Amino acid sequence: MAKSSNDKVVRRGVYLYIDGNEIKNDIKSIQGECKKLESAVKRMTVGSEEYVQTTRKIQVLKGIIAEHNQTLRQTENQLKANAREAKNNDGMFRKMADGFNNYMGMITAFIAGITGVMLTMRKAVNDYLSLDSVYSDVMKYTGMTRDEVIDLNESLKEMDTRTARTELNRLAGEAGKLGIQGKKDLLDFVQAADVINVSLGEDLGEDAIKNIGKLAQMFGDADRMGLKQAMLSIGSVINHLGSTSSAAEGYLTEFIARMAGVGKQAKLDIPTIAAYGAVLDQDMQKLEASSTALQNILMKIYQDPTKFAKLAKMDVQEFAELVKTDINEAFLQLLDNLGKLGDMNVLAPIFKEMKLDGSEATAVLADLAK
Repeated sequence: MAKSSNDKVVRRGVYLYIDGNEIKNDIKSIQGECKKLESAVKRMTVGSEEYVQTTRKIQVLKGIIAEHNQTLRQTENQLKANAREAKNNDGMFRKMADGFNNYMGMITAFIAGITGVMLTMRKAVNDYLSLDSVYSDVMKYTGMTRDEVIDLNESLKEMDTRTARTELNRLAGEAGKLGIQGKKDLLDFVQAADVINVSLGEDLGEDAIKNIGKLAQMFGDADRMGLKQAMLSIGSVINHLGSTSSAAEGYLTEFIARMAGVGKQAKLDIPTIAAYGAVLDQDMQKLEASSTALQNILMKIYQDPTKFAKLAKMDVQEFAELVKTDINEAFLQLLDNLGKLGDMNVLAPIFKEMKLDGSEATAVLADLAK
């Protein structure tokens, strides 16, 4: 591999050099280095220079692994094809052996050449049909014409990524399902989604990228800072909380999505919602139950601020005004006072009196107050 100014990976003989660090030029060592970099990138700030350089190295190493796997598959397919060809022609060659012994080498070379051409043509046809199917999906979900999709793919080719173009087109289709249209916005979505996928990958779970795109639009972050930066910001929040606590990235993404409706109405931002989710996941509160309970508690505060002003040890009018202007601060005041009251022996009767004695609500309030 030639030296690249972007990925800073050099292959020399039996070794690879990454920023001067030497590793063996074998798949096991390369896979180990890739896993080490993937672990390290989770602790980095998304979009930072260190983050970008590390993800590029990951992509280069993954590309080497992919090329290795492709070579193995091609070799295996070639051997199988040659075996089938030999079996089919064995009888014919036996009959012709006596008359064509002097020309066997030429005939064998000719057959091998024809086989290679046929395999190459078959692969080219399959690749074309596969990409054509992908184009159709992008057209279906984005409303673009075929020429526009082809133009979009010219830009996708220029992306600094090892991600296959079929996957980049699939992401463009996901953007279309969210109502995102136009080449620029589609490219922004695909670029942000690719960075988040490289950083967090399978940790996010199914449909997570699509949910992050929805959240960026729903909370207005896409309008304020652009779709790409908004998605990267959400990814950075999830990555940061996942790497600095025991909270799972998939839990956080789903928690934000479940809280989005009430959270937006209450004017809570995504980092705040994610922080509540991180606390609850660390205390092993079930995702669906905890998000539902927190939504219900916030709704009850809006419905009866007088009751909760008593729990928060605040003047009723002052608390009611705080609820209108900053529900998060009002909730924190409430939690702060509950935390000072004591353990569950003290809190349980209070929750019952305030009609908050449901098991989910009790557990959520107790954990957050603690």
